[in-house]
Amino acid sequence: MRGPFPKGTYTGHILPQKRRNWGHLEPGRRYIVSREFLDFDNDLHAPGVSWVFLGYSYHHMDEGLSLFVTMDGEQEWYLPLQGGADRQGGVMDQLELYIKLETADRP
Repeated sequence: MRGPFPKGTYTGHILPQKRRNWGHLEPGRRYIVSREFLDFDNDLHAPGVSWVFLGYSYHHMDEGLSLFVTMDGEQEWYLPLQGGADRQGGVMDQLELYIKLETADRP
């Protein structure tokens, strides 16, 4: 996970179509990690960590998915995932098992 960066670092450059849902992730909603996983940078995302989904970027050529999130509404982070069996393909294919809508959606 890369960051923190100032507000607008990623959201200021996300195209309008990328501000839409990615699978079950809806911009502006708070999500919680429900199952441990490693991102492309080998950073561990442990259960209980939560953030607000801001948007995404997906690159078909390398199956790269970047999720843009905020934890505090002021700083932005980017969570890189890479498709394929030897990367985070399993996480990307079943993201809803690893990241769930937080039941008590916090502002």
